[in-house]
Amino acid sequence: SIFFFKQKTAYEIKECDWSSDVCSSDLSTKYRGKRTVNGVSIYFPNRMEYNYYVYLQWLKKRFVISDFFYQPKFFEFPVKHGVTRYKPDFKVWPDFENPPYYIETKGWFTRTDKTKFNRMRKYYPNIDLRLVSYQDYQKIKKQVSGLIPEWEG
Repeated sequence: SIFFFKQKTAYEIKECDWSSDVCSSDLSTKYRGKRTVNGVSIYFPNRMEYNYYVYLQWLKKRFVISDFFYQPKFFEFPVKHGVTRYKPDFKVWPDFENPPYYIETKGWFTRTDKTKFNRMRKYYPNIDLRLVSYQDYQKIKKQVSGLIPEWEG
């Protein structure tokens, strides 16, 4: 059976999520860099984000999702200081009849991340922004890493 993980929305995050202390090679900057995916060179900041990309490809090949894009667009915030814009990691179409949603993969949270999510909630309340935390990623990894040949680590 195909494993599809239901992400919580970024607006459902509890305060305790902001202080997650995670140390993992999947999040290490040691694994950042360009990877060639379908003949295209793409920069990924860590292995978790790359693996989530190949997971979405895997779901698309199995018609679980219709399509997705990596770092599709910036959302601009009408503020003069601090975080003025934000670019989610992924835009996903579950099918072509329903609106897409955005996904942010996060191994840990900083104050800047908290500000981004709060500003998205304030300025883009109708955008479906979902979070894949490190704990969520670990569940996905356990279920599908052996099924996806491109999966790293």
